[in-house]
This record gives sequence, structure tokens and C-alpha cells, in this order.
Amino acid sequence: MADITDTTFGAPRLRDILRGVGRAFWTAAEAHGSRAGRRRRIEALHEKSDAELAEMGISRDRIAHYVFKDLYYI
Repeated sequence: MADITDTTFGAPRLRDILRGVGRAFWTAAEAHGSRAGRRRRIEALHEKSDAELAEMGISRDRIAHYVFKDLYYI
């Protein structure tokens, strides 16, 4: 009777681990970019006067809702 040993066990597993780490890093980078962009948009809208916001159809207390409107339904 012969015993067979698979010596390539470590390579695919390491590749899967590295792929998972890369995927997690990319997901975190995308999330950070999205948050930073929305934060900049909110700050820019807060710098506008009430008249400018009214021209855009936004009230000051609804700025966050306006910036995040694609994430939920109202």
C-alpha cells in the first residue's frame, strides 16, 4: 500500500489568504473614499447661504438627507 502526500497544500491556501486580504483592503479603501466624499459634500453645502440652499430646493436641516438620499427611501 502506498501513501500519497500532497505537498502543494500551503500554496493555494496562502494565495486564498492574500486574495482575501487584498479584497478587504480594497473594500475598506472604497468605503473610506465614499465617506470622505460625502463629508466634503456636506461641508460644502453647510458653507452655502440659506438663499443658495433654497435655490437648490434644500433646507439646512435636510442637508444630510440630501447627501445620503441614494442610500435610503423617503
